[in-house]
Amino acid sequence: MNISYSHSKDDIDVVELKKIFQRVATWKMPTDIAEWEEMLKNTPLLVAAFDNGKIVGFARMLTDYVRWGEIYDVVVDKPYQGKGIGKQLILRLINHPKVKRVRTIALGTKDKTSFYEKLGFTNVNKYGGHYLILVRKERDHELE
Repeated sequence: MNISYSHSKDDIDVVELKKIFQRVATWKMPTDIAEWEEMLKNTPLLVAAFDNGKIVGFARMLTDYVRWGEIYDVVVDKPYQGKGIGKQLILRLINHPKVKRVRTIALGTKDKTSFYEKLGFTNVNKYGGHYLILVRKERDHELE
C-alpha cells in the first residue's frame, strides 16, 4: 500500500469515484455522471486518497473560507477502511491553509460520531440528531 493525497480536482477520475460511493456510501448520491462532474466543479475544497494512482478515499468541504465550512461525502473504499485514511482525509481538509481562518466546521454523520469526536468535533444535537461541529475558539478575537 502506497497512499498519497491530493487536493487537485484534476487528479480525480469521476467514474472511479462514483464506484467507491456506490460500494460504501449509506446516503443518496447522483446517478448521472454529469452531476458528479458539476458537484466536483462547484466544490471549493476537496481531498482524495490514492493507492498507486487508484482513488481509494475522498472528502470535500463547502466553505466561505472565513467563518464556516461544512464537510460532506467522506468515503474510504472497503479494503482501505481502518488504516487511518479517513482520519488523514479529515485532517487534510480541516488543516488546509485555505481554511485556517475558518472558525466553525460542521458535518453530519449517522454512524461515525465517535470517529469525528476523536478528531475534535463535538455533537451539538442533544436530541438524537447526527450533527457535529468543530469550533475554533482561538479565532474569536479576530471575529466580530
